[in-house]
Amino acid sequence: MSEEADDAEQDSGKATAPKLPPASRSAVQARIVDGRPPFPDLFDTLLAGVPRPGDNISIPTSAGAAGYKVQWVNWDPRADVQVTIGCLPNQTVDPPTAMSAADVKQRIEDLTKSNLQIFEKAEAYTKAIILAGYAGLFGLWSFAQTSLTPREIDIVAVLLGVSLISFVTWEIFVMRQRAITHAKFNQIVDATPESFFTRLSKFEEGQRVKDRSLQKIWVASFYLSVLPGYAAALLLIYNVGAHLLSLPHWP
Repeated sequence: MSEEADDAEQDSGKATAPKLPPASRSAVQARIVDGRPPFPDLFDTLLAGVPRPGDNISIPTSAGAAGYKVQWVNWDPRADVQVTIGCLPNQTVDPPTAMSAADVKQRIEDLTKSNLQIFEKAEAYTKAIILAGYAGLFGLWSFAQTSLTPREIDIVAVLLGVSLISFVTWEIFVMRQRAITHAKFNQIVDATPESFFTRLSKFEEGQRVKDRSLQKIWVASFYLSVLPGYAAALLLIYNVGAHLLSLPHWP
């Protein structure tokens, strides 16, 4: 009996894996089907290995790489393939490639503009609250003067005046800066197309430097507006309450 016959006899009763063509022994012959009933065939292909459910696979096509997500793997294959793989087509995309320098710059600019818009909306809301607060404090101060001593009336007036002047001064300063910035931007718009982007880039860089300087001025203006305003409000409320409850006034 030949060696082939002996091997066949020893392996009788054992399942053997389907053989690949000689040129494809390192790959797996797979049939890709739609993972949803009635499971129509999509195409046959050679894979470097057998994927697991949940894996993403990318199949080269004439139109480019097509992405699929594996739903199930059938190890009871048809006669002409080793494994049948159920997928959901067009559910994945190719892995992202590294962003170019231009893409990164555009992304940064988009984020900067978005943050600026959010800041401007929040700033407008804050200004409305502050103005309403000033109006309320001045109204309360005028209404409660009969409950305050002349000294208390003067102290509240000075504190509210310092706070209001600081706030208005900052707003006038910012308004002036915006007008200057707008005028410079109009000069850039009037430039030739060849020099527009170069001048715009320099303009934006200068604005970032100026904004960092303005932040320091804003901090000083913020405390000069908030601290005296809160002090006036607390002093006013305390002394009106003290008058109602017959407690000693302060200061």
